[in-house]
Amino acid sequence: MSTYYPGTDIPLGFVGEARPLAPGEWESIVERLDVPSDHLRAVLDVETGPGGGFDSQGRPWALFEHGVFRRRTSGQYDDVAPDLSKGGWGHGYGKAKDQIDRLVAAMRLDRRAGLESVSLGDGQVMGFNAVGLGYDSVETFAAAMCRSAYDHLDAVARYIEATGLAPAIRAFDAVKIASAYNGPGQVEHYAGLLEDALDQRTGQSNRPPRTLRRFMRGPDVAAAQDALESAGHRCGSIDGVFGPLTHRATHDFQAEHGLAPDGIIGPLTRAALGL
Repeated sequence: MSTYYPGTDIPLGFVGEARPLAPGEWESIVERLDVPSDHLRAVLDVETGPGGGFDSQGRPWALFEHGVFRRRTSGQYDDVAPDLSKGGWGHGYGKAKDQIDRLVAAMRLDRRAGLESVSLGDGQVMGFNAVGLGYDSVETFAAAMCRSAYDHLDAVARYIEATGLAPAIRAFDAVKIASAYNGPGQVEHYAGLLEDALDQRTGQSNRPPRTLRRFMRGPDVAAAQDALESAGHRCGSIDGVFGPLTHRATHDFQAEHGLAPDGIIGPLTRAALGL
């Protein structure tokens, strides 16, 4: 009995060799990309977490994107598999430990579309990128993601090279990294996570204060909310979440002080608030 999915080198259940990094392999990727080690690790911390790219069963960490599967199959499975085929990115992914099972279920409906609709491994590269990154097929990519931690990093490096993202990682421009890696949705949210991850890696923050926008979170948002409240503009609560009330309070404060009322707390607004 074959231990692989028919016609592929993908191990059944996605339980492959799962080889850890060998000495020097991380360094070779860092040298290849010419980026600071801590910067690249911070990106991977946000995408997958500091624990690495394989789960306790030796499967690559996965996130099955039901919206991508729906688009790649023209919605033909909406009725028979609504949990696997539904519109949009976002909520409804299910538990992390169940993602491979969701992927396998989607592959039974359409193998290629299923594989193209999942992000795999350390760095969470999407399957639909595979051919564009130089893999022979999405099946070849998926097999590599089951093989080793170095294969995960190689996929990440291919993606960074293909998107020209190395300069942004080198300078740690969190907004550009988030835009390229996570797409246009909630860029500022992911940018904040990236900055926090780098701070945890380096133990310090030498960057200027963040520009604060909707969806961002953190103590700097709470400090801005406190300043807005002190200036007479209600934020609802000082909870560190830049929600619609904080956006409106910022807009009104800016209009009152002759600033561009864009609802974004940049250097001028920050100075006016005394932050």
